[in-house]
Amino acid sequence: DYREVIEAVGLGDKLEKLPGELSGGEQQRLALGKILLLEPEILLLDEPTSFLDVHHKIRFLEILRRLATERGIAVVLSMHELEFVRKISDEMACIKEGRILKAGAPEEILTEALIEELFDLPAELYRAYFTSGAL
Repeated sequence: DYREVIEAVGLGDKLEKLPGELSGGEQQRLALGKILLLEPEILLLDEPTSFLDVHHKIRFLEILRRLATERGIAVVLSMHELEFVRKISDEMACIKEGRILKAGAPEEILTEALIEELFDLPAELYRAYFTSGAL
């Protein structure tokens, strides 16, 4: 039922609006809702939060996590924001130049050596801008 899907993506109060009247984050949630109507077993999303502000990034990722849990949908994301990936993923693969550098649980594979290899910069520089402490 489309109303159930609209509620699942957090747009229940926007049913009377036209798509052009929705914010960018709301439009992305609407697109996700359209996909959910097809009842997929797997969602493959490439940088789904790239143009969203922090509020909408977090909301969108919360929705994906909830859908994965409640509906049993496998969600595969391509993302560059490792801090989000670390917090929402059960498994991850770090890819550089078409090859997998490391794969596994985020807490096991995200090491300083991997960060340095992945981004070609010192881990302490990455940590200074993108984390609140140790990797």
